[in-house]
Amino acid sequence: MSKVLTVEELIKNKAKIAKSDDKEINATLNVPSIGGQIKVSFTRNDIHDFHEATQINADLPKEEREELFAQAGYNFVYSVISEPNLKDKELQKAYECKEPHDIVKKIFTDGEIGDIMDFVIEKGGFKNGRVVEVDDLKN
Repeated sequence: MSKVLTVEELIKNKAKIAKSDDKEINATLNVPSIGGQIKVSFTRNDIHDFHEATQINADLPKEEREELFAQAGYNFVYSVISEPNLKDKELQKAYECKEPHDIVKKIFTDGEIGDIMDFVIEKGGFKNGRVVEVDDLKN
């Protein structure tokens, strides 16, 4: 059973607890629909940037908010995939992309895009599910 931490304990364990936002995280993901693997490379700062990009004005019409959110997702996935090089001009030309990040939706399904985003966010430490509510037991 764990206990409620004190300020002194947090100070004592600062080096162990402190998180670096610029440490690069690398991983290889299997994507069955394209018959192979991709590599992602990102920092916690990349995730912060994505979060900021998704803070969409609630006053906008729903369709416009959804489109802006989708574009932010395509840009995010485009920025974190390091291999294959989605920024390659020949690749973008072959897939007739109007905007560079269009390659994401031309190659990956919506589900795969969501899975890549979820993986990066979780691997970056933003959604690991380890924080749970503790029942306050009273005798």
